[in-house]
Amino acid sequence: MGISTDLPERNRAWAEDLKLPFRLLSDLSPNGKIGRLYGVWDDLWGLERRATFLVDKQGIIRHVSLQSLALDGRDILEALAKLKRARQ
Repeated sequence: MGISTDLPERNRAWAEDLKLPFRLLSDLSPNGKIGRLYGVWDDLWGLERRATFLVDKQGIIRHVSLQSLALDGRDILEALAKLKRARQ
């Protein structure tokens, strides 16, 4: 799943446009509750910094990537490949 401070309607449209295989949830609140829990809330801008967390089925965070831009997903692809190799 993905989480952002965008409106739910905007997340839904974006996910449909990109044909994402996962849901995008909205953390649109004055306090960014989820962003604060994950340590990515930016009080100055009032939004979440771009970050990617790979979480396994047991809820354990296996990889964290903090990005200035979310345009390059190579680090996430590499982390996924490493996790797959570790399971083999």
